[in-house]
Amino acid sequence: MKNVILKFSFVLIIAVSFSSCVSIDQQTKINKDASGNISLHYWTATSNLSMGDELGGFSFEEAQVRKKFTSLNSDVTEVKIDNVESDSTSHVRVKITFKDFNKLNEAEGFSKTKTIWKKEKDKIIFNYTLIKDTVSSDKMASDEYKLFYGFSFPDQVLTTNGNVEGNLVTWDKSLSDLNEDIVMSAEINDETGVCGLFGIELPFILLIGLSVFYRRG
Repeated sequence: MKNVILKFSFVLIIAVSFSSCVSIDQQTKINKDASGNISLHYWTATSNLSMGDELGGFSFEEAQVRKKFTSLNSDVTEVKIDNVESDSTSHVRVKITFKDFNKLNEAEGFSKTKTIWKKEKDKIIFNYTLIKDTVSSDKMASDEYKLFYGFSFPDQVLTTNGNVEGNLVTWDKSLSDLNEDIVMSAEINDETGVCGLFGIELPFILLIGLSVFYRRG
């Protein structure tokens, strides 16, 4: 009985030590109606998968990858899994489409995130939060595992706590940053375009004026 307990404890320690030993590069495009698409790439040392195809909530098996990122709100359109012998790493690349950014965490693969896409007057409030994971952030060498996030927005970025390149905002973090919530935020321009006399109304006024002029003539 003692041997069984010791073996279980050893397996548990190994599982915890390998939890979320994954680097992530997630690129997301969001449309004004909150729909969009995601190109997700995550990878780890192949040796970390010696106990199976699952690591810290990330799967390295195609059927499970599709299951984790599919919901009533999201669909997986492509999955590629490969091993790179030169550096002994395993990689997963996933392409995902979604209907509503606010419902992204309905998929299991995004369950540890909180999302906001909300229109206010002439701007859109954006927020993408990674919920803290103290087990992963406190593990040894957690700085080695990188978290890259990029969001392409439909209009000008007004303010953000990320790095701006045109309509693209990026965040560069590491696993150690998950000792607290990682909050990515921005405000996006949402002006509907020219309005009033310089929009739809002006052509009608001109047509009415021309009509009256020709009648009098």
